[in-house]
Amino acid sequence: MRLRMCLATHFLRNEEAYDINEALESILFEYSDIDPDGVDSQMKLVEFWNHYVPGMICPSTSNLFDQKHLYKRIIDLGVHRRVLPGYFLRDNIEFPVDINVVEIGKDGKPTTVLDYLDELLTTPELRRLYNAGQLTRLRRLIVMRFDGKRVHEMSPQELEERLERFHSLKKLTR
Repeated sequence: MRLRMCLATHFLRNEEAYDINEALESILFEYSDIDPDGVDSQMKLVEFWNHYVPGMICPSTSNLFDQKHLYKRIIDLGVHRRVLPGYFLRDNIEFPVDINVVEIGKDGKPTTVLDYLDELLTTPELRRLYNAGQLTRLRRLIVMRFDGKRVHEMSPQELEERLERFHSLKKLTR
């Protein structure tokens, strides 16, 4: 599932007519065995996603992209406007995704999507590669509607639990 989700986001980058949100949802329904027409199918789907999301690490690709969590890869690919608010962050009540996934980076430090957005917005070399206004709006959406957190804003217990899930699910979601 992890690799298919990552490949779907890469494909969008090259295909204008490709409906990434439909493709991602199709992949999730396929792996979850949830009936798309069933009762509470969206809530069941988000519960399935939230269980596996800590392990959704996209592998490095041809030395262009480092290994990174799917949410961060979506930002790196420049498709975040369509995929994050368009699918994962579309409704904090009907589809309450866990956006506070903790990932261990190349430097060995834990980070969340908000930590990553902060890094992109405060590092001049990186900021030039992105639309700062779009990233600022995304950061605001994550904080205000999805209770987004940076690692330093988590309690030690929450961070420990999230790191345990990251390590255990990283192996299972290949």
